[in-house]
Amino acid sequence: MFSNDSSPALTQMSKKDLLNALHHLYGNLLLGNILIGFSDSIDWNLVGTMIHEVRSPDVIFKTDLRPVFGSTTSLREDQPTMVDEFQKMLRRSVVAESFEVLTLYCRESAQMDQVKGLTWYQFARVLRNTVSHKRGELMNWPPEFEKKGIASVTWRHRTLDTGMEGKPLLMFDAEILALITDEISFVENFLS
Repeated sequence: MFSNDSSPALTQMSKKDLLNALHHLYGNLLLGNILIGFSDSIDWNLVGTMIHEVRSPDVIFKTDLRPVFGSTTSLREDQPTMVDEFQKMLRRSVVAESFEVLTLYCRESAQMDQVKGLTWYQFARVLRNTVSHKRGELMNWPPEFEKKGIASVTWRHRTLDTGMEGKPLLMFDAEILALITDEISFVENFLS
C-alpha cells in the first residue's frame, strides 16, 4: 500500500525479499539515529523560511515550513520534542514493520509453526502491539496467552508480563537493533 513501486501485481514474498526488508528496517533505524545526531547543527532559521514540495506521480504537495520551523523562540522550545517524537515514530515503525513482514512471510510460506512457539517471537508480538498505540504502553495482554496461562514473555534480558498492563514500555534503539538481528538470524538459519 505504501510502496514506491507502481507495479500492480503483488507476488508472494521470497526469503531474499524478507531479509532485504529486515536489513532495510535495521538500516532505517541506524540512519534515523545518525540524522538525530545532526539535529543540533541544522540551521533551523533557514529551514523556517522554506516551502517544501513533495511529489508523487499524480500529486504535488507544497507545504510552508514556517508554521513548523519559523519561530525561533518556539523552535528552541519545540525542537527537543520534535526530535524525540521523530525517534519514537521511527522506533514504532521499525518494531511494527519487522514483526509484520516476518509474520507475513511465515504465513505465505506455511512456516508459522516454525516461529509461533518461540518466546522471542511472542515478545516481538507483544512489543509490536504496544508500539502500535501512540501512548507506548502495554494495552492488553493477548487473550490466547491468558487462556494458556502465559503471564510473561522473555527475549534476552527483557521480560514483558501481565503486571505491565497500562504502564509505559521503554525499548531502546540498541535493543530494537538486537531484536531485528535475532529476527534476521532466525530467517537465515531456520526458514526456507
